[in-house]
Amino acid sequence: AQRAQMEQMIKSREGKPHTMTTQSCITKEDLSQDRIIKEMQDEDEDTAVQCKIKVLSKSSSKLVLDQLCPGPPSSTTHFTVEAKTTESIVAVGERSEGGSGKAHIDIKGKWLRAGCDGLEE
Repeated sequence: AQRAQMEQMIKSREGKPHTMTTQSCITKEDLSQDRIIKEMQDEDEDTAVQCKIKVLSKSSSKLVLDQLCPGPPSSTTHFTVEAKTTESIVAVGERSEGGSGKAHIDIKGKWLRAGCDGLEE
């Protein structure tokens, strides 16, 4: 039921840019210790769809990966996360879903404060 609601919401926004602002915490360790990849895998365990994550490249400041989901519906996501400076992070995602189109995701983050207290991790 939740998936159907999400799919309907996505379809209603097709072709229209959508901006959302949130606060979350990403640490150096999240990038260097594969926590982002682990979180993506943990999310998959909550669903019937078991996606495969293939790391294409990884450095201390950049992570490039593909997420392949057999479906239904099948999907492929190419995702790049990069710490451009010590105070900013950018991410770009391109998602293709079997038969239903594509999505483009841009994420921009900036340093807010020294600690993660009070923010989601």
